[in-house]
Amino acid sequence: PAGCTAPSNSHLSVACLQVQGSDGPGECANGLGLVTAQVYAPYRTGATYISTGKGCASTGNPPRSFCQVVGPTAATL
Repeated sequence: PAGCTAPSNSHLSVACLQVQGSDGPGECANGLGLVTAQVYAPYRTGATYISTGKGCASTGNPPRSFCQVVGPTAATL
């Protein structure tokens, strides 16, 4: 909500993490309200992890929801 030009309320955050090249869908977690979404995945030395996410806030009268998607971002750990 800090990036909004009018007063707003955060209502959803989503964080996803996937090991690059893996067959599965990866791991995702949701955070409701002001709770920050945090996702954990098993650590593999030298693996490249791909992260994506989304943050949603509501503002206005009547309230409207606005979401911003972030990523994908890659990091080798």
